[in-house]
Amino acid sequence: MTEAFSAVTTGTPDTLALHPDSVGKVVPYIQVKFVDVRTGRMVGERQEGEVCVRGSSIMLGYANNPTATASTIDPYGWLHTGDVDYYDQDNFVYLTGRIKDLIKVKGYQVSPAELEKVLLQYEGVEEAAVVGVPPRKMGEAPRAYVVPTSGTVLHLPHLQQFVA
Repeated sequence: MTEAFSAVTTGTPDTLALHPDSVGKVVPYIQVKFVDVRTGRMVGERQEGEVCVRGSSIMLGYANNPTATASTIDPYGWLHTGDVDYYDQDNFVYLTGRIKDLIKVKGYQVSPAELEKVLLQYEGVEEAAVVGVPPRKMGEAPRAYVVPTSGTVLHLPHLQQFVA
């Protein structure tokens, strides 16, 4: 993200080969914390949270736009990236989604990318896309669109059970 000026995470081909789904480790001189999207409280290892960064290479704010600055940088200087990630025991960071891309389902934040990943594991699914749609009741509901592999007929009850 350009607001962070430089890379926030990095990895060598060797280290990323060991952690292929990772975006690397946090670079030196950058502070990172992961916070719960609803509460703003820090989360621990393997718990998804919004990535917040702070350091000398982070922007000071948007020129002549204090409202945009206040919605991105909190009073303590943490830049809220809008990325939803988690970190593992080796401090590798894994991107799982974007806050704006999350679907709010019965008070829970659901990542379309996570559901798409599950759908793609089902034999016979070539492509998958998940979007939020307004249900009859409050909140949103995820709706999946799948493309079966050539010559495959998907049995939807089995696919729904697999995802559940």
